[in-house]
This record gives sequence, C-alpha cells and structure tokens, in this order.
Amino acid sequence: MNPDVDFADSASLTERRTRLRAKIPANYHPVIYFGAVNLLAMGAIGGALGMLSQVTPLEWLVAPLAFLVANLVEHRVHRGPMHHLSPPWNILFERHVRQHHVYFDQGHMAVATARDYFWVFFPWWAVGLVVATALLFALPLGFLWSANAGRLFFAVAIAYYLAYEWLHFSHHLPPQSWWGRLPLLVALRRLHVAHHDPSKMSTKNFNITFPIADWLFGTLDRGRN
Repeated sequence: MNPDVDFADSASLTERRTRLRAKIPANYHPVIYFGAVNLLAMGAIGGALGMLSQVTPLEWLVAPLAFLVANLVEHRVHRGPMHHLSPPWNILFERHVRQHHVYFDQGHMAVATARDYFWVFFPWWAVGLVVATALLFALPLGFLWSANAGRLFFAVAIAYYLAYEWLHFSHHLPPQSWWGRLPLLVALRRLHVAHHDPSKMSTKNFNITFPIADWLFGTLDRGRN
C-alpha cells in the first residue's frame, strides 16, 4: 500500500460521510467560522494597506510579485505535504487526503449540509500557518527593501488566501446553484473535480485558485474527460 495514494476504503459515500460528520465539533457553525475568518483577514489587509505611505511605482510591483509567489506556494504545499506524508506536517496530509478527499470523491463534490463545509475550509490552526507564511516573506522584504514593500506583500498574500477559501467553497457548491453556474467557476471547478480523481490527486491540479503554477510545472489536467 502506498499511503500517499491508497487513502480511501470500501465504505459507501454515506458511511464515509457519517463517520466523518461525527468528528465535526457540535458547536461548529460555518457562517460564524467563515465570517470570523473573513473579518480577521480583511482587518489584516486593511491594516497593512492603511499603513502605506507614498508608495513608489517600483514598490507597487510587489503586488503582482506577491500574487505569483502565493500561487507557487499554494502549488508547492498542496503538491507536497498535503498529498505526501512528510513529518512534521503529517497533520496536513491527514486533514486533506484522509478526510477532505474521503468526504468528497470525484462523483460527489457538493456539500449535502452547511456543516459539511467543516471539511472544505481550512481549520483554525491553518489560518495561523497562512499568516506565519505571509510574514516569512513580508518581514524580510520590509527589512531589506522598504516597509511599503513588506506591507503590500502581506496584504496581497492574505487576500490570496481569502480567494483560495472562496474559490474552494464554490468548487463544493451544488453545480446547479447560480454561483456554481458562473463560467469562470465552472472551468475552475472542472479542474478541481479532476484533482479529486484518486488516480490524479497526487499528480495533477494543485492550484485550487488559478492554474498558473500547474501550467508552469506541467501538472495541469484540464478535466475535459
């Protein structure tokens, strides 16, 4: 058995979801949780942008650079520890492969109840990991270049994280919903459905957001089949 690939069991979808639903905390409410995450993230973004002062044209170039770096980090983390056991990050593999991919298989991507989003959104501890990763880049940039550059990088990185959460949310909506029928989201969702194919999940479509790094590294599967 390859633990990086052979993740599921012979249980039916109902049995798998019943087993995992029992692990959702009784006090979990997706609207409260996601609302709090959005408020905190937007507060962090607003705080960083509010401290900008006399930004030069060269400093503004940090914004697209930060977007590209965030896209590459998303791809690297998803392709690496989220799909391969790699201490000390085994918890990422457990949460993603042995829970998220078991809860949502390729033929059953939509949530059945709102509480199912517990297995879609990042857990609270991962939000802290995102902030720490953003600071890992932003603080040296602010020290070596300028405070504006560091603040811009941090703001874009956190905004990218929010985009990730919102797009992943949309990928697991019922496809017949008005949101799920938007052309861009239909195309991105198709890529994510292909990623949930057990034969492709550890090799294809690691960008949940925009498939830039997937295209660059040859891991893009357009999901047309």
